[in-house]
Amino acid sequence: MPDEPIIASDLTVDVRSAQSKRECVREGTTVLIMAIVSGLAAMVLLQAGARWWMPAAIAGPVGDSGWTSRTRAWFTAQGFWPAEYDPERDRSFNWTGPTAQILSPNLNRSETYRLFVLTSAARPNGPPFPLLDVAVDGQKLVTFQTSNELSQIGIEIPRRQSPGTLVTLNATNTFVPGPQDRRELGVILFDTMLMPIGGHFRPSWSVTALAGLAITIGVAGLLLGGLRGPLAIAASAAAAVWMTCLLLQDGAFMGGYVERVVAIGIAVGVGGAALACGRRWWPPRGELSEWPTAAALTLEACALKLALFAHPFAIVGDGIFQIHRAMLVRAGTYFFTSVTPRPFFEFPYPIALYVAAQPFWRFFRSDLGFIWLLRAVTLCADAWVGIFIWAAARRHWKDRRTALICVVLWALARAPLQAVSNANLTNAFGQAVFGMAMGVMAWAAAGSRISPKGLALGGGLLTVAFLSHFSTVSLGVPILAATGAAVIAAGRHADRRFGVWVLIAAVLAASVSYGVYYSHFRRVYARTFTRVVSIDLGTERPSKVVASPARKFRSWISGLPGVASLVAAASGLFLLLKRRPRDVFTLMLAAWFLVWVGFTVVEFFTPLELRANLAVAPVFVCLGAYALGQLASRPRGGLALAVAGTVLIAWDGLRVALIAVGFHPG
Repeated sequence: MPDEPIIASDLTVDVRSAQSKRECVREGTTVLIMAIVSGLAAMVLLQAGARWWMPAAIAGPVGDSGWTSRTRAWFTAQGFWPAEYDPERDRSFNWTGPTAQILSPNLNRSETYRLFVLTSAARPNGPPFPLLDVAVDGQKLVTFQTSNELSQIGIEIPRRQSPGTLVTLNATNTFVPGPQDRRELGVILFDTMLMPIGGHFRPSWSVTALAGLAITIGVAGLLLGGLRGPLAIAASAAAAVWMTCLLLQDGAFMGGYVERVVAIGIAVGVGGAALACGRRWWPPRGELSEWPTAAALTLEACALKLALFAHPFAIVGDGIFQIHRAMLVRAGTYFFTSVTPRPFFEFPYPIALYVAAQPFWRFFRSDLGFIWLLRAVTLCADAWVGIFIWAAARRHWKDRRTALICVVLWALARAPLQAVSNANLTNAFGQAVFGMAMGVMAWAAAGSRISPKGLALGGGLLTVAFLSHFSTVSLGVPILAATGAAVIAAGRHADRRFGVWVLIAAVLAASVSYGVYYSHFRRVYARTFTRVVSIDLGTERPSKVVASPARKFRSWISGLPGVASLVAAASGLFLLLKRRPRDVFTLMLAAWFLVWVGFTVVEFFTPLELRANLAVAPVFVCLGAYALGQLASRPRGGLALAVAGTVLIAWDGLRVALIAVGFHPG
C-alpha cells in the first residue's frame, strides 16, 4: 500500500502541530495569569503601603545641597535656584526666583491637604521685605508678609475631582546679591511638608492602574523570555515589591515617576518578546541550554536598577561632573585630564562612555535626565558582564546551578552598584566592558579549539575598556599579563596557546588605545611622574589620596563585599585550586585575584588610588558562585545553606541600592 506511509506521516505532523499549538496556548495562558496576578498584587501593595507604611506627612527641603543633591519625589520644583547649605541651622535651603512653583501632577485630590513651607526673606539691610503671594491651581489664596525670621506658611489644597496640583509662590520684589552674583532672589524655602487632612495618603486610581499595567507588561516579558517555576514566581514578586517600594518612597506616586515606571515596564515587555523570538531562532540546548533563563534574570536586574536610578530621590553624587564632560564631548572637545584630591595628580580622562551615550542625548532635557542616561548606558554594559561570566562559568564548570548563581550574584554585586550610585560612571563603565572582555575570552578558551571570533571580540572590548578610564588600563594590563603568564606557565599544553593570545590581545588593545587617546598626554605623564617622585608623604597634608595605611585600610574595607561574600570567594578559590588547578578559568581568576592583592598593597603605602575593589568584582562573584554551587549539590541541607548564602551576599548589594534612594537598612 504505497499511500500508507504518506498518510501516517501527515497524521504525525498534524498531531505534533496540534500539540505545539496546545503548548503555546497553555504557556500563553500561564504567562497572562501570572502577569495579571503580579500587576494586581502591585496595585494592592501600592494602596496598602500608602495607607499603612508611609508617614502621616512628607517633609524635607526642596533639594539637598552638597554631594547627594537629592530632589523631592512627590513634586517637581520650578523657579528655584540650586540648593545651598546653611551651617548655622545645619540644613539645606533653596532660594526662589521672582516666581516659584511646586507641581505635583498625580496628587489624589479626593481629600484635602495642608502644605507647609518654612520660609525667610533673608534680606540684607536695604531691600524691603517682600510679600509672598500664594496661589493653588491658579487661584490666589493668601498673601504673606515675610521677614528675616523663620516663618511657617500653611497652604490648604482643597478637594477636587481631577488629580494633580500646582502651588505658585510669587515674591513681590527680588534683590541681586552683588556684581559676582547676578541672581534675582525672592525668598528662601528651608522645608516643605505635605499632610493629608484625612490622616493618610492615597494614590490616585490612574497611578495605581498605570503601576499595575507596568508590572503586568514587565512580568509578561520576563516569563516570555524564559523564566519558569520557582524562579518565575520569585522574579514576579521581586518586580512587584521593588517597584511598589520605589513608588512609595518620598511619595513618588504623586509626582511624575510613574511615567518612568511604565516606560521601563514596556521596555522589559519588548525585551522579553525579543527573547521569546530568540528562543525560536536559537532553541535552548547543549552546554548553554539555560541561556533564556540567564538572559531573563539579567533583563529583570537591569530593569530594576534602571528604575532605582530613575527615581527623583536617587543620589546625584558626581553626576553633574559627568554630564558637564559629556556635554563638552557633544560640543567637539575630546581630550580631558582630571586631577585627584591633594596632592593633585593629573591623569588622562578618556571618553568612551560619553561617546556611547551621544546617540540618545537629544531625547533628554534636564540635568537629572542626562545623569540617568549615563547611568543607563553603564548599567546596560554592566548587565552584559553577568551574561558573559554566566556563559564562561557554564562552559567551563558544566554546572547549570553554579552558572545561574553567577547571574544572581552579579546582579547585586556591591562594588558596581556603589560606583553607579556615587556616579563614578566612567570607571564603572570601563570595568564593566573589561569584565565583558574577560568573560568572552574565558568562554572562547573553553571550547575544543580556541575561537578566533571570540578572541577578536574580546580584544575589541578590551580596547573600548581601555578608552573608558585610566585605572582600567592601569589595572587591566597587569591582569592580562598575569593571566597570560599563568596559563602559559601552569596550564595544560593545549591551553598554552590561549595564554599567548591573551598577551597579544593585551598588547594590541593597549597600543590602539594609546595611539587613539593616551598619546596626546605625554606632558601630563611627565608632570605627574615628577610630582609622584618628589612628594614627601611625611609633610604632605592629609587627603583622600595621601593618608596613613590604617586610614586607607578602613576606606578599603568599606569598599569590599560583605563577610558572606568574602568567605564564599575564599572557599571557591580553595576548591578550584584543589580540584581544577590547571583549568584555564581557574588560572584566570587566580591571576586576577593576585593582581588585585598586589595593587591593594601598593595603594596602602603609596599616594595612588586605583579602585582595585571595583576591578575584582567579577572574581568575587565567580569564586563565590562556585562555592555555593558545590554546597548546593551536597545532600542534607546543602541546597538550603546555598540559598541562605546567596541571600546574605545579595543583601550586601541590596543595601547599597536602598541607601541610594534614601532607605537606611540596618
